[in-house]
Amino acid sequence: MSPLDPVQHAALDFARGKTGVGWFLEQGLGKTLLALAEFHALVLQNKVDRMIVICPNSFKLGWVEEIEKHGFNFDTHVFRAAKREAATGFCKQTHIDLHNIFHPPVMVVNYEAARMKTVLAGLIKWASRGKCYLVIDESIQIKGHRSLQTKAVHSLTAWSPFTHEPMHIRYVRILTGRPQTQGPQDLWGQLRTIGLYQGKNFYAFRGDYCVMGGWQLKEVVKAKNQDHLARTMAPSVFQAKKADWLPSLPRKDFTIRDYAMSGEQRRQYLSMEEEFLLEIDSGVVTVDVAIAKYAKLAQIQTGFIYDEHGNAHELVDPSENPRVNLLRQLLDDEVSGKTVVVYRHRAILQVLIRALAEYDPAWIKGGMKPNEIEEQKARFNDDPNCRIILAQCDASKYGHTLLAGPAEEDRCRTMIFFENSYSADTRDQIEDRIHRRGQTGEYVLYIDLSGSDLDRRIVRALQRKDELYRSVFKNLKVAEPA
Repeated sequence: MSPLDPVQHAALDFARGKTGVGWFLEQGLGKTLLALAEFHALVLQNKVDRMIVICPNSFKLGWVEEIEKHGFNFDTHVFRAAKREAATGFCKQTHIDLHNIFHPPVMVVNYEAARMKTVLAGLIKWASRGKCYLVIDESIQIKGHRSLQTKAVHSLTAWSPFTHEPMHIRYVRILTGRPQTQGPQDLWGQLRTIGLYQGKNFYAFRGDYCVMGGWQLKEVVKAKNQDHLARTMAPSVFQAKKADWLPSLPRKDFTIRDYAMSGEQRRQYLSMEEEFLLEIDSGVVTVDVAIAKYAKLAQIQTGFIYDEHGNAHELVDPSENPRVNLLRQLLDDEVSGKTVVVYRHRAILQVLIRALAEYDPAWIKGGMKPNEIEEQKARFNDDPNCRIILAQCDASKYGHTLLAGPAEEDRCRTMIFFENSYSADTRDQIEDRIHRRGQTGEYVLYIDLSGSDLDRRIVRALQRKDELYRSVFKNLKVAEPA
């Protein structure tokens, strides 16, 4: 087994003897190895005999690789089907020899599968047959109180009101680097999973810790009672930051590069912006409508727009697209070495593949199979001819290391945001694909492309969400090296 870092030892010490624990370790501090090491230790102590991992689909094979890389002899089963019949068969056909403690079974399931009734029922049955250790990886995925995956995880953990222990699980660990993106309300589903706030529903929790405002008082504008929330979490949540535990990690540097939209882009943009401002003045724009309008404006700046049928239409020839040309200029003249280019919309991927063909780009996009993603990552990380990887933000944000290498001069230290996201979690997660253990040098550079004040407003909005996050977690003691 690979040796553990001091932060991992500290996290294990914190969790010792506790049924439910949140490990809120920033990306790159080794949450996966931490969970595998604890499971291994508990197996040897005869406290558990099986493990379930629920994680994003794109990182299922990542768990298998981590198990092999760190030398654990676990009997690993990966859920690979998306159809109901296959899901049912998966649960029924998994036969385990529980008498061999040196090869305990580990079942890795993606969130989309876990929320299927047949799969969930199979997981509950399988967990209840023995002593199960449950990991909820990237637990920010269960922030939504109405989402099926949150309800599925709560059904699997199901804490008893009489014993105050989970009915199907012996130990539950939630792992994430950033447990909150919008406000304290994101914590309810996660904290409930580890046994906190069992008698308090979502709306009561939000009422205790969130100040509401905006349209019809439906938007969380700031946090309140942060000290009480922090005290409640403290016995069950271990939080650690890279700045404390990896002081040699390079700093993050940020810059914005501006460009001018083409004539047709600007005409479309100003027309839609004027219409949007009139709607705002009328006082009838909800948060969802505002985000949809902003998304349309952002599309125009990249050189295309979706019609009402979901079809993409180019507003400018890709060879004359000022945003694409600025990206090429950066790659040719201003940044060196391997680079991650972040995009959001599927239509942009093909534009970038054609425009950047000379760099032999790899790519990650939504809907890829895990093995396809691993092949593309291997091209970027290992092939010297592949200079860039085009990373769709939502498909790339969890569980991927894009450091390239292995030589220090081959390290990827630059990330360019061709498109951005409105999600603070997505932004934070994608940034840390190149800011993690193994990175070298003095700094890593993040470049945002801006064609209007909209792009700058997006960055500022993400910063405000970050401030809301810090207003809560500054009151929770952060673990620091001894």
